[in-house]
Order: sequence, then C-alpha cells, then structure tokens
Amino acid sequence: MPIPALDEQRALRLEHAKQHETAWRLSQVHIEGIVESNRALRDGAAKRVAEGEPLLAMASEELKTAEDRRERIERGEDVPLPGKPPSYSAMLKLCGITQARARLWREKAELLSDEDIDAFVEWQLRREGTVRWERAALRAFLRSRS
Repeated sequence: MPIPALDEQRALRLEHAKQHETAWRLSQVHIEGIVESNRALRDGAAKRVAEGEPLLAMASEELKTAEDRRERIERGEDVPLPGKPPSYSAMLKLCGITQARARLWREKAELLSDEDIDAFVEWQLRREGTVRWERAALRAFLRSRS
C-alpha cells in the first residue's frame, strides 16, 4: 500500500480540520439558539411575574379584608359592606383579560375534558418554545455569517 505524499496528508488534515470547525460552528449556533430562547422565556416570565406581584398583593389584602368582614358578620357584628361585589367584567379587566379571550376560554372549557385541556396547554407550551427556539437559532446563524 503506497503512503500518501506529504502534501496529500496535509490536504487531508486540512479538510478534516475544516469539517471539525464546521461541525462545532453548527453546534455553537444550535446551542446559542437554545440559550437565547431560554433567556427570552426567562425574561418574559420575569416580566409577567413583576406585573402580577402588585395584583397579587392587592388581591391578598382585599381577601383578608373580605374574610375579616365575613367573620365579624358571623359573630353578629353590624359591619357595613363596601358596595356591590365586583362584577365578572371588572375582575377580567383587573386581570388584563378581554371579554373575547374569556369567552374563547369558556367555549374551549365546555368542549374539552380536563385531560384534553391539560394536554392542550402542554402542547401549546412546547409549540411556543419551538417557535422561539427556531427564531433564536436563525438569529444566531445569521449573526455567525456576518
């Protein structure tokens, strides 16, 4: 078996090195996309938590007040009520939910079993994560080319 010439050996090593570089570049782009997608999910979740915390604090205070009022009435005290209980639409507005979205959720809930709803929520989260990941991977790839 003839031994390849020194130039052929170098050319082969160079080709292998280029293949390794390409493989690791693709791996880096792929992993960068995953990391960016996870950062976007984290940042979005942090924003939603920050927006929800004041609402949660307000709801907790209102609940304590309502519980105290009910307990005092049960003990026989004459306690004035603060007015009518909040309407359904007022509660939706407070939570940032439109009437149309609430109606859609109600219609879905009436059509589906609890297991179907759980499966749909899980599927939706996976689908949204995939779309975000694909966008992040594309951005990372385009950046790597520039």
